[in-house]
Amino acid sequence: MNRSIASLLALSALVAAPAAAFGEEGERPLDKALEKYWGEERDPPAVLNRLHPRAARTEVSAFAGTIPDDAFRSYVVPGATVTHFLADSFSLGLSAAFPQSSLSDLGGFLNDTFPKIDYLERKEQYKMLLTLDAGWVPFYGKMSLLGYKLAHFDLGLYAGLGAAQTTFLERGIDEESNGMTIGFDLGVGMRFYITKWVTLRLDYREHFVKSRLPDGGFDVP
Repeated sequence: MNRSIASLLALSALVAAPAAAFGEEGERPLDKALEKYWGEERDPPAVLNRLHPRAARTEVSAFAGTIPDDAFRSYVVPGATVTHFLADSFSLGLSAAFPQSSLSDLGGFLNDTFPKIDYLERKEQYKMLLTLDAGWVPFYGKMSLLGYKLAHFDLGLYAGLGAAQTTFLERGIDEESNGMTIGFDLGVGMRFYITKWVTLRLDYREHFVKSRLPDGGFDVP
């Protein structure tokens, strides 16, 4: 007998039971029997049949992104991430990104119009970003696609520490300076599960990097 039928019969039996079926102080023997039979199964999780349980699994991702807030340079940022889930909602991820930059339309215009201005050459550029992030993924759900298919997704928050390799042209000696600096990042991301083993991941990360320029503070690449 399946559980839905058992519930219906139990409810019918409870409604139809005579008063003698209850104890002197309103005890319900049927409730006690159901509690003993079902136990904790009477309070199931809000979302059943997860498409992709994550605990003790490792996720390998390749990604591409951009750095949108530099008006003078355009960035394409390829990279890779390895994420291990310590539990279903907690993870540790190691990311490596390698920004590739070129002059934007504005940067190219200034460089061609005012060739003696060396601001663009002396501005710090990012060559590599390494981050170790802790992730918390508290939201998991399903949504219907046109009423024909259920799509599984999750939403997580991320924070971590990292390092960056930067380069700039030093004043006075006109030599390129390459070196490492520290930083941290905050982010939010969503996964859309295409199959049990393939996901589409959309992240937004805000990186704060300590500038290596003499008068620099924390910069946002």
